[in-house]
Amino acid sequence: MSKLDNWFIKKYQVLDSTQEEAKRLIDSGAAHQGYVVLAKEQTKAHAKSGKLWEGSKSDIALTIILKPEIEAERLGQICYIAALAVAKSIKNLSPPLHVQFKWVNDVLINGQKVCGILLEKVKHDLVLVGIGVNLKDSAYLAKYNATSLEACKIAYEYDALVENILKNFVDIYNIWLDSGFSPIKNKWLSQAKGINSTLTVNLADKTIEGIFIGIEDEGNLLLVTGGGIKSIPAGDVFFKT
Repeated sequence: MSKLDNWFIKKYQVLDSTQEEAKRLIDSGAAHQGYVVLAKEQTKAHAKSGKLWEGSKSDIALTIILKPEIEAERLGQICYIAALAVAKSIKNLSPPLHVQFKWVNDVLINGQKVCGILLEKVKHDLVLVGIGVNLKDSAYLAKYNATSLEACKIAYEYDALVENILKNFVDIYNIWLDSGFSPIKNKWLSQAKGINSTLTVNLADKTIEGIFIGIEDEGNLLLVTGGGIKSIPAGDVFFKT
């Protein structure tokens, strides 16, 4: 697999969705691996659940276009690469911050969501990595126990933060290509919220409770339940209070 080095960034003030714009660019033949779609505002952004996500007019919304050429079951590992890249960038701004990860696609500050990640496989074996970072505070965030850099009183410069996230993504992505998922997984688990504690996972048809002991190489959550160890590919996690 070829390593990442340089980006071609297409910047917008407002888009319906950076994911949808990336798909349009791919359809027209105008984008390929290494392209990044960046916008400060999205009018029809979607969360992992498919629900509309209402950000501010000055957030970071970006989609990275990749062609990783790997087995389908490994694609989920890229979500963890993105999470580590964002977390490292935030820690660079304020090292004392308590930054954690919530399975499968959230970055947290002091237990509240500051970043979400969305992974999509599209045509031509391309993968879209959507990253949304909350910069400005809003009443909408409070509804979802989310926060922002502004609410956490973290100073930042927009372009420099975007550049740092992309730089960290390249560095960690290339480590993944060289060394596999193990160093990525270990680093993510070292900052995972709820590790070795009881949590609840809501699935489409049922709810499972168990002790969170780790993740598999495919990215699945591992829970110890009364019926043994369960591997969970997708679901909404809730922590015991």
